[in-house]
This record gives sequence, structure tokens and C-alpha cells, in this order.
Amino acid sequence: MITIFSEGFAHEVSPSMILTVLIVSLIVPVAFYVLRSIGLYKLAKRKNFKFAIMAFIPCVWIYVACRLVAESKFFGTTIGKLAIVFTIVFAVAELLTLTYQFLLYFPLVGNYFMGREIFISTDVEYAASQGFKPFWTDDNQIWISESFVYPYKDIYKMVKIINGLYYVSMIFDLAYMVIELTVLYNLFRKYWPQRHVLAFVMSVFLGLSGPFIFAIRNKQPINYIDYLRSRYNSYGPYGPYYGPRGPYNNNGYGQSGSQYNQQYQQTPPKGPFDEYADKSERVPDEPFGQYNQKDKDGE
Repeated sequence: MITIFSEGFAHEVSPSMILTVLIVSLIVPVAFYVLRSIGLYKLAKRKNFKFAIMAFIPCVWIYVACRLVAESKFFGTTIGKLAIVFTIVFAVAELLTLTYQFLLYFPLVGNYFMGREIFISTDVEYAASQGFKPFWTDDNQIWISESFVYPYKDIYKMVKIINGLYYVSMIFDLAYMVIELTVLYNLFRKYWPQRHVLAFVMSVFLGLSGPFIFAIRNKQPINYIDYLRSRYNSYGPYGPYYGPRGPYNNNGYGQSGSQYNQQYQQTPPKGPFDEYADKSERVPDEPFGQYNQKDKDGE
């Protein structure tokens, strides 16, 4: 039996309530996982990857994502060359986390099914007054009855092992996070450059990478530099107000807009960085042109 003490009241948690919480807490992560897998699978199939089905395998999905952005850089090395290394890091990180969680909570689950009482509370004094003893975790929120049985012979040695696994898993979890964020950013920038920052930020803070990857499943890859160049060319070198898409084009704001556009076409405004432009594209005024003309006339 599990009892939760909160705000001065003790509430018994039934098995049906626990099952409901588990199901609800798993629905969203599983749904997002499926959406992400489908999105990566579709993108990989479009590129004729033979290993596209690997997008549905836990930890291994990162390999498919790495191959999709193989040309992107990670500390000077292309992600494609690091795809196998990233997959190994993912697998080790997941294995360490699962092992740590299993060794830590296996005694609680086992004693729960054996009918022994477990008490969850943030009030240490109240829990101790009820005859419970603290479970060996750092948060001191889980308490157990005197009849609680540990499945480990040497409990102190097991605590050291679990703590060691925890600290090692933290290192791999950090590498896991850096790799995932790097791959996601490059994936969104390649397949959705118009909104890649928005997709990346919402994936980081709201965990929406699955839905966003599913949303780009039918998009074609775009070179980000070409995308920026096309945006620049569509507006022109003098900003969005003077280019073909700006308000001062032939379809500008009334007569004043048309007159301004004609003036702009005859004498375009000087750009702030004209001095750094490619000399081959510039036609500077010849400071001694009058003397050159005299030479040509034979004077």
C-alpha cells in the first residue's frame, strides 16, 4: 500500500490510481516517439536510405537523424562521420539510466507487490512519528515500514554502486543532450529554414521535437546558405523597402511610391558597405576621366 502525506492529510493510493497515472504519463511520450520515428523514416526513405527502418529503434534513431544532416559540422567534423559514435553514446546513456533506475526502485516495486506499506511525504517529522524509516535516497521523501525487505545482501555496497552509476550517467546524459540538440537544430535548419529557430526552441523547452519532425516529413532539403541568398536577392541589396518585394516597387504605395521607385532605379541609394563590395562588380567614377578623354581626342 502507498500512502501520500500532503498538506496535513494522508491519502491512500489504490492500485487502479497508480495504473491510471502510469498509462497517462506514458501516452504522450510514446505518441511523440512514434511521430518522430515516422518523420525520420519518411525523410530517410525519400533519400533512399536502406536503414530508414532504424528510425523506429530506441537510441538508434539518432543514427538516421545524423545521416540526414551528414554534411553539417560538429566541432569541425561532419556529423555523418560521427553518426556511429553518437549512436553508441546514446545507447550507453540510456543503458546507464535504465540500470540506475532499476537498481534504485526495484526494492520499492517488489515490496509494494508484497503488500508492505510505503509512505511518501515531504514532512520528515510526521513520517518519523508514524513509525516509518527513510528509504535510501537523497530526497528523503520516500519512507518505508519496518517490515520492508531489501533484496540486496550488502545494502551499503549497493548504495555506492548506484551512486557511481548515477554520476557516470550524468556525464553521458550531458553528451546525449548536446548531441540531440545539435542534430535537431541542423535537421530543422535543413528541412524548415523559415521556422527552424521556432521549432528548435519549442523542441528544447516543450519537448515537441516529435511533432515538429513529423511536420517536416514531406519537405525537401534546402541548403541554408542558398536560402539566405534567395532571401537577400528577393529584397535587393538595399533592404526590403527598395527591392522587388518592397513597398517602393512598381506596385508601391500610390503615385509617390512609383515616383520614388523611378528615382531609385535612376540613382540607387548608396549602400553602407559598398566600400567592401567585390571590385569586379563595382564601376567607380574615374577621377581623371576628363584627361583621358582629352588624350582620346588627341589633345
